[in-house]
Amino acid sequence: MHESPSLSILIPTWNEESWIAPCIRTIRASLDASDLAGEIIVCDGGSSDETEHRAHRAGVDMFVRSERPGRPRQLNRGVRKSKGECLVFLHADALVHPEWFEALASALRVGHVGGWSHVDIVPEHGGRASWFGLPTINWGMDLRTRLFHTATSDQGIFMRREAFEAIGGVPELPIMEGYALVDRLREVGSTALLEPRLRISGRRWECGGVVRTTMAMQVIRAGFALDVDPR
Repeated sequence: MHESPSLSILIPTWNEESWIAPCIRTIRASLDASDLAGEIIVCDGGSSDETEHRAHRAGVDMFVRSERPGRPRQLNRGVRKSKGECLVFLHADALVHPEWFEALASALRVGHVGGWSHVDIVPEHGGRASWFGLPTINWGMDLRTRLFHTATSDQGIFMRREAFEAIGGVPELPIMEGYALVDRLREVGSTALLEPRLRISGRRWECGGVVRTTMAMQVIRAGFALDVDPR
């Protein structure tokens, strides 16, 4: 049996005091339950709230600061401080189960260079839009992921360190960096789609409105596909 690789779990944050502690605690509990070795690194972009304090209280291994926000900048800085053989990128509103980490380790053992997963979008604030709109969003994301074998940055993207180095790190883009990262990752080897779901908050759809937020995302995605300058 191949030994499971050590993991570096990197979480980009900017004023995430509400979510960072539950995120870290579920990661730690899931690593322990899966019998996997891993370090948790928060990559902060200059939070002005209690993010750092709550991250330390929750047991983060390292808190890395950037001078200004920007997920690519924050993550690339965190990677330079990390030690794991596999890099895992999670948003602060992600809640991980042990089965997710076990599937990730299994994908790496069979030779995949990395991958991502389906998500389960859960309501945060409640309301009609959350309960009726979010299942539709979830279904659409599942379909897009299966048909086009692509992902966005909140789908738990992971990869071997050598694959990360081969593609030059997280692309320095103001938006769509996860989409671009996945495109580059597919060019260097076989990628896996994990069946265990990663739970994420539906807060952005709740705050911006399900229809309006979805339409905005589709316009951005179309622009990116047409090589419109992301800035």
